[in-house]
Amino acid sequence: MELDIDFDKPAELKRYKFEYSRDNNNDGEPDGIYYKHNSSNKECLVEDKDYDGKFETITYYEEGELIRTEMDIDKDGKMDYRYWYKDGKVDRLEETLELEEEEEE
Repeated sequence: MELDIDFDKPAELKRYKFEYSRDNNNDGEPDGIYYKHNSSNKECLVEDKDYDGKFETITYYEEGELIRTEMDIDKDGKMDYRYWYKDGKVDRLEETLELEEEEEE
């Protein structure tokens, strides 16, 4: 299985090393993969929350504290939402979702 942790920035994966994975729905494929940063106390969890075989959510932690969650909800390989956290609560939201206009008939 190929995994691009930042979807369009393969270099991001090079800074993290595999720790372990989990299979929540017991289909034999990982639904969550944990990584640790090579030189810091950062960790990330890459998840396939809808069990379609594609990872669409990445959650970043630093020293065990939730820092940021990124989501690709339209499955185009680009992150559509980035939630930034402070003290465990959403502090800022970035939305980059580009909705396609429906063609008029």
